[in-house]
Amino acid sequence: MNTHSSDSPVVAVLYGSDSAEREVSLVSGREVAKALTNEGLLVELYDLPGKELPAALDPARHVVFPALHGGWGENGGVQAALEARGFAYAGCGPEASRLCMDKVQTKNVMAHHRYRRGNGHAGVKLRLLWIRASPLPPIPLSFVTNL
Repeated sequence: MNTHSSDSPVVAVLYGSDSAEREVSLVSGREVAKALTNEGLLVELYDLPGKELPAALDPARHVVFPALHGGWGENGGVQAALEARGFAYAGCGPEASRLCMDKVQTKNVMAHHRYRRGNGHAGVKLRLLWIRASPLPPIPLSFVTNL
C-alpha cells in the first residue's frame, strides 16, 4: 500500500555516468536507493549515460541524491548543473567539490585556516557540506577530520 501523497517529494538517485568509476557508481546508486526506500522514501534511479541531467527530472518534484563517482560527479559539474536548474540536492556544493578534487589546493586552504594534521604538517581532509533546500540559500556546514 502506498502511503505517500501525490505531492511527496521523490528522491532522484543519479548514478552511472561515463567516468572511469562508472561501475562503482552503479553499485553505490543501487545501495543508496535501497537504503532510502527502506526508510520509506519515494525513490527513482537515473542511470546517466554521460554528463547531462535527465530531462525527466523536475525541480518541483525531485530532490536529488548524486551517487556519482569521478569526473563530472565529483568535480562540481553535476552540482553546478543541479543548481542551474533549481534542484535541491544532497552533498557538497560546486565550489567545495572543485576544491576537494584538487588535493594541493585543499591543503593550501586548510593551512591558511591553520588546520593541522597530527604530525604538525598542514593538511587535513576537508568536507564542506552544503545543505540546499529551496527556496533557502545553501547553508554551509563544514567539519574537518585528520588524515
